Amino acid sequence: MKAQQNLLRDNILLRGLERKDIDLLWQLRSDPQVLTYIKRDPPKEKADVEAFYQKIEEAVDKGISYYWVVTTHSHSPEDELLGTICLWNITADGKCGEIGYELLPVHQGKGIMSAALKMVLSFAFDILKLELVEAYTHKDNQASQKLLSRFDFILDPSIKDEYVEENIVFRKRNPGK
Repeated sequence: MKAQQNLLRDNILLRGLERKDIDLLWQLRSDPQVLTYIKRDPPKEKADVEAFYQKIEEAVDKGISYYWVVTTHSHSPEDELLGTICLWNITADGKCGEIGYELLPVHQGKGIMSAALKMVLSFAFDILKLELVEAYTHKDNQASQKLLSRFDFILDPSIKDEYVEENIVFRKRNPGK
């Protein structure tokens, strides 16, 4: 696996998760609007978020997942934290991976996730040489479906999410393969 690297485009910086981001993770993982389409319990205490952070850090260190914090790119030491995006569930043969993302509601609808998705797809296909990227999204999450369609993801009704019945699966093949 390739090492995680920072990605930059259109004043959006994707950087690795840091301990200082635990408050952002708390916001994201407990926001009722974000949780509308994600089947998970909100954290009950900060220790829950710290455990999630540790799990992500270990997966990134092992090279089995890539997890970025979506920030505004500025020259100040404190970037504005907007959300997260990840590439995970990469198959052992390195041919397929899954993309996931979440954005604080105040930043939705501004093209931020489009810029982030473009960078991560380029990383997945050009650097990792994945042949296929999948995205699982809730059947009622029209904004996510629209985003995926804009990037030429195709709905594959033959695939079912074994964990979340309400999810549908979109797939995108590497255009260079």
